[in-house]
Amino acid sequence: MLIVKKLSIFCLEIKSKIIIVVLTIAKNHYFSYFKAVALN
Repeated sequence: MLIVKKLSIFCLEIKSKIIIVVLTIAKNHYFSYFKAVALN
């Protein structure tokens, strides 16, 4: 049971890291988009 618990915690950590990366990419993408709109 301990191995399963460790695996689930590991999966949660990976999920949170993926979410952070996706949010960072999305934020940068929207920022550059708004900057382009503001310049035009």
